[in-house]
Amino acid sequence: MAREIETEAQGPVWALATVPADDGELLVRGGADGMVRLIDAGSGETLRSLSGHAGPVRSLAVIPAGGSGGFGVLASGGVDGTVRIWSLGDYELQHEVRFLDGEVWALVPLRLGERMCLAGTGSGSRIQLWDPASGQQLRTLGETGGRIWALAQVAVDHGELLVSGAADGTIRFWDPHTGQSVQTIKAHESTVWALAAVPGPDGELLASGGADGVVRLWRPGSARTVRAFAGHASTVRALAVVSTSDGEVLASGSADSTVRLWRLDGSDSGPAHTFSGHFGEVWALAPVRVAGRMLLASGGVDGTIQLVDPTTYRTESLLLAGASTVWALSSVALPDRTLLASGGVDGTMLLTNL
Repeated sequence: MAREIETEAQGPVWALATVPADDGELLVRGGADGMVRLIDAGSGETLRSLSGHAGPVRSLAVIPAGGSGGFGVLASGGVDGTVRIWSLGDYELQHEVRFLDGEVWALVPLRLGERMCLAGTGSGSRIQLWDPASGQQLRTLGETGGRIWALAQVAVDHGELLVSGAADGTIRFWDPHTGQSVQTIKAHESTVWALAAVPGPDGELLASGGADGVVRLWRPGSARTVRAFAGHASTVRALAVVSTSDGEVLASGSADSTVRLWRLDGSDSGPAHTFSGHFGEVWALAPVRVAGRMLLASGGVDGTIQLVDPTTYRTESLLLAGASTVWALSSVALPDRTLLASGGVDGTMLLTNL
């Protein structure tokens, strides 16, 4: 059963996240009205509204307690060019930092030695690193490949590297300790829209998806493609890793209206399965744990959500009232059940029992 949350005057739902609570998780919504809202997903009630952004909130990131000076933080990035850092628990504003390149479009937690830092990028070609405990800017990373559209972190032997995907089709691996680029790869013919860390037998790999419709796997430190997954007829917009009883699979959502699952064990370069339940671009993917097994949710411009079992390939369609583009998806764990939260460009938010 699905329940719509009243969101009048809040505008498009650009970002969703979850934060820990005493009895499960709270849902966090970044609103076009500049507010960050904490929502009890069980009742649909807004428990707290965090104000301060002067424009839409486009990105959210959570660093759990213990990861940043002993306390957890929620970070929100807005088109006003600011990142606001809130403490988990009391949700008081700790710091406000100004971004160098205008709008803040993406935020990613990143391990830096024994502590966690926050990486962000916006409408330009630079990346900034901040210490969320102090609000201090740590590094500015220069990018020469045009606008950055995707950020991710990938584990290596000596820690983690930050990875960026740019409009010219390049991906860059950055050492957060020095702020220097340690590797640049021409990964795609044009814009890199999606990045994801992928588990491997010899360490994490990086998956990239671009406007050429190809998904590629890369090993940090090597310029050679580990594997290339071809099949999409248009831009790859989203990537997600889903755990199954047979191991992890990589999911890709595309502008060709399909979601494809790819095996990571090297047994096949073709898709394990292709789902064609959408009628338009697929913009959002989210792994969801239900009754001990992992499912995959996908949302697109047709306003529907597909719920897929990556093992049996059984698919269930969940239709959003209003049929607006689904931009954001997030699972929310409650003590007695799991909910899927979805946000539409028309401001619709839907909570669905799974």
